[in-house]
Amino acid sequence: MFLRKETPNVNTLVTKAKNFLNEDSAENSIMQTISIAVSAILIAAGLITAPSLINNARDVNAKGDLANLAYAEEFHLADQGVYSGDLTALKNIKGSELPGGVKATYSQDVADFNIQVGTGTDGDATFSAVVKSDSGKFFKRTSDNTTVTQVKNLAGDAITAP
Repeated sequence: MFLRKETPNVNTLVTKAKNFLNEDSAENSIMQTISIAVSAILIAAGLITAPSLINNARDVNAKGDLANLAYAEEFHLADQGVYSGDLTALKNIKGSELPGGVKATYSQDVADFNIQVGTGTDGDATFSAVVKSDSGKFFKRTSDNTTVTQVKNLAGDAITAP
């Protein structure tokens, strides 16, 4: 006996295909919606965190500028016997060559610095410097203290020769 293979009805095949496509389309639509939602959340998180990361990097640059300035001031003091209140002069002095031959450079404009020099109560030379970060914050460093502190402005409360 031979088994007779039935050929499926064309209408049945079309109906099954339509059902399959409709089920698959609904599933794909849900996956696409989920993907779009996750992408939107990630983009929003990036937009929120990026500015703070950029401002933090700007503050680090400003603090590095104060460190370079302090090195240049110390070299100027060793060479000239006094600190200099002139950032342009500090950029160009022979003493601004840091250990290893690296020249002191600054990421900020000269206008973004305020340097005051003076004499302390013990008669020693002193300096106080404030720099404005591109983030808008102000940072101060003195010859008496290597700690960089945040202050309110470029002058005023920020500058008092130690």
